[in-house]
Amino acid sequence: MNMRTVLCAAAGAALMLASAGGHAHAASGGANCASKSQGDIITTGTDGSDCEANASSGGTATAKSVVNSHAFAGANQHSKTKSNATGNSSAVGEADNGSTAKVVATDSSAANAQADDSSKAKATAKSGSYSQSSADGSSSATSSSSGSGSQALTQATNGSKATATINDSPGTFNAQAFADGGGIATVKVSSGGLVALDADAKCKATGTAANGGVVGEATCFGDGGSIVANADNGGEVSAISSAACSVKATANGAGAEASGDCQNSGSKITATAPAGGTAFGSDTKPPVCSGGGHVKSPMGNC
Repeated sequence: MNMRTVLCAAAGAALMLASAGGHAHAASGGANCASKSQGDIITTGTDGSDCEANASSGGTATAKSVVNSHAFAGANQHSKTKSNATGNSSAVGEADNGSTAKVVATDSSAANAQADDSSKAKATAKSGSYSQSSADGSSSATSSSSGSGSQALTQATNGSKATATINDSPGTFNAQAFADGGGIATVKVSSGGLVALDADAKCKATGTAANGGVVGEATCFGDGGSIVANADNGGEVSAISSAACSVKATANGAGAEASGDCQNSGSKITATAPAGGTAFGSDTKPPVCSGGGHVKSPMGNC
């Protein structure tokens, strides 16, 4: 599938392309484009909007834009794509090889979704944010962003699922979820939080952050493993599962640090830290706690 940025259509192109058999509507207000295996359809609206729908080989593409916006939808090989942009926004969607893509961007936002090889990708952005999703190999990727400067990024490959939601947390991709090899990665961020996590096997990774909380290193890469990482009110968390084992780490409050690392199948680790406290748990080293932090692990509790 071809990664691309959308190019604005020239005025008058709608009439030329309409004669080729596609549907192009240059009416008062926004722009509407639709192509059912009819090639490239481009049109413009009188409100500064433009759209492009490009479909072939059994594909169906629909693109709509309103109020100085741009929408592109590409579909090939029996795929479906819908892109909608409203209010100074940009929506770009592409699907190939039996896939589906859905993109919605509103209120000065931008969204991009790309799906290939029997996959599903969805990206939604509003209120000055950016959302991007990519899915390949019978996978699913969903991203949703809201709030000026907030950015969500998901990528799923090889039978995996990735979901990221962000609200009012400006920064470069402060919500990131990556999944591969059958993994499930889920991220939720709000009020200035940051989460970046990976599920790189048939495992489950979940991360949440709010009010300046940060989930940094957070990965599961052993089949049957799981991690849950929660950071709030300025807390910092890391969690790693490298086997069929589980880690849950929670940090709540300024200066709170919680970390968990499991390497042996069957291990279960819980680490919880309050403001100013620390909690470090492992199944290969003794636990470390301070300032009211708590750990439960195969190597002991504190």
